[in-house]
Amino acid sequence: MARRRAGFAKRVLASCACSCAIAGLAACATTVPKAPSGPSPAPSRRASTNAPALSAARNPRADTSQRCQDLLPLIRQVAAEANMDAALLVGLVRTESNFRPDAKSPVGALGLTQVMPLTGRAKKCGDLRDPAQNLRCGARVLRAFLDWYKGDLYLGLSGYNAGHAMPDKAARTSALPANADYVESVLWGRARFRSKGCEF
Repeated sequence: MARRRAGFAKRVLASCACSCAIAGLAACATTVPKAPSGPSPAPSRRASTNAPALSAARNPRADTSQRCQDLLPLIRQVAAEANMDAALLVGLVRTESNFRPDAKSPVGALGLTQVMPLTGRAKKCGDLRDPAQNLRCGARVLRAFLDWYKGDLYLGLSGYNAGHAMPDKAARTSALPANADYVESVLWGRARFRSKGCEF
């Protein structure tokens, strides 16, 4: 054991001397760390000392909640214009873009409500990069699907996400649409907003 510790000290001295020669720091060669006498602390314990600082520096949930709060007056206004539950529109925006006006999907959908440019042009929605115009466009599209499916939220939201094929098939077979997970995400956001406000 004594030989092993002596060998460890020699290796550390050699490493320090080499590092100091490269960096030009003479003082660091005089510090020799003690040879390890036992197992090092578990990684989780070492990491836990930094956890509070990291979470304080970056809290994604707080960012989401703040974006929701910032957009809420506009969402309420647009929902009223579209004769729509504001909580439903909040759920839609949370699912589609997580309240990010600059969101862009891999297939090209844009903005808060992730409207495709082709749909935006067909609906004469204006600039989809503008949060107000994008939100009004998304509300208009959703309103049209809800009216088409006679107010059925499940089918209307399915249509908003995927067009008519999925909700039409679900209606014919009395089954859930294939994109039921998407629908549930929007409805969860609606319920969460009703009970907790913008605390996402």
